[in-house]
Amino acid sequence: MKSRETLVVFQYIIQSEKELKLNLNGYLEVDSPNENIYKVEGNVYINYQEPACFDINNILLRGGTLKNTEYIYGIVIYTGVETKIMKNIK
Repeated sequence: MKSRETLVVFQYIIQSEKELKLNLNGYLEVDSPNENIYKVEGNVYINYQEPACFDINNILLRGGTLKNTEYIYGIVIYTGVETKIMKNIK
């Protein structure tokens, strides 16, 4: 089982679903889709603050299963044939 964690910036703005809808305003910069499933790097810009860096420890890959938590909020960064799993199918 691999542990994943949220970015600290999200911990402060998401205390309830209502706060999520009111406070989540920003954008992502992320690597272009590639086949390396062990490396993802990017930045999250929330409410015009300094960027928060994220990496593979903050990502749940396609096919992953949640354990020991009731729910998560997530942002989809790769879809379809651009997912890391699909990039690895030869």
